[in-house]
Amino acid sequence: NIENFPMVWDDTVAEVEVILAALNADLIGVQEIRDTLAFDEMIQAIGTLGYTLSPHRFSSGSYSKVGYIYNNAKLTLLNSEMLFSDEGYYFPRPPYRAEFSYAENGNSTTFEVINLHLKAQGDATSVERRRVAMTMLKTYLDAELEGDRRFIVLGDYNDEVDDDEVDIFEPFLNNPQDYIILTQPLQGVDYSYYPAFFSLIDHLMITSNLEDIYGESGATM
Repeated sequence: NIENFPMVWDDTVAEVEVILAALNADLIGVQEIRDTLAFDEMIQAIGTLGYTLSPHRFSSGSYSKVGYIYNNAKLTLLNSEMLFSDEGYYFPRPPYRAEFSYAENGNSTTFEVINLHLKAQGDATSVERRRVAMTMLKTYLDAELEGDRRFIVLGDYNDEVDDDEVDIFEPFLNNPQDYIILTQPLQGVDYSYYPAFFSLIDHLMITSNLEDIYGESGATM
């Protein structure tokens, strides 16, 4: 989540460029892209990356987009779409699904990614909206898995795994044969990406038919 990119304009762009170079990742999910022109200029300046942003507008016509940055040399964007666009109460930022083909060393595969930015805040109503959203997402994924499709679900879930009060991940945790939350082992680590709040609320989940490709490299932050 790059809060209201670019919050501090040129300084934010410069810092994000450094982070992207350091990560050297094939695929990155982003949230809260406010200025699409500044985002495009940043990606074009780097020169080796592609990107796609959600087509929706948020909150009376303003932008708060989600999207993907990807390695052009290995990944090709095949198609994309918004999910749950008519469920704005539970998904104030509609999830953005994209299908990619991946090719390296003569091998290729396809997979799909869903980028989430769920309702924020810790009040009971917001938690319930996230819980219902995750239940709806589980129903969608269960149906799609019958066609042997493979998914990565990443983004700003705005909640922790194994929450003591209401665990929005419960539908997925109760179905370990089909879903793996890769960031679950990191829960409880004394870590904060947001000042004064020591919690992990950005997560990465895969369907189990991607486990062999994921391998044993583990999750890090």
